[in-house]
Amino acid sequence: MAAAADGYGGVPPIDVYRSALVVDIQTGNLSPDAIGSPVILYQAVAEPSIMLALVGNEKTPRVLIGMAFDHREFFAPHGRRLTDSAWKKRVYDKYGENGELRKGKAAPLPEKNFWYDGLRP
Repeated sequence: MAAAADGYGGVPPIDVYRSALVVDIQTGNLSPDAIGSPVILYQAVAEPSIMLALVGNEKTPRVLIGMAFDHREFFAPHGRRLTDSAWKKRVYDKYGENGELRKGKAAPLPEKNFWYDGLRP
């Protein structure tokens, strides 16, 4: 447990701990009769948050800790597909090499979906 994550005593780069995936699930408006430009529907996860849950187990309350990933669903123009590495760069561009927030450097992520409305303060 005291060894570094790479197993050789080295310090792994911060990119190893960053996760962001994107999947194109549907291409729409390819028909010449369709209204509007061709688009791709994407599903993506962005940076994780820590989630705490209080559960009852064998009549003993316990606190569980886990990860909850930020989810996005959005359309993008048809053409060049968005890759995991490009999405990961977009998600984490707001952070510097040591995890500090950089001002004015990040491209905005697509808006969250309507089902998040009930969770927002």
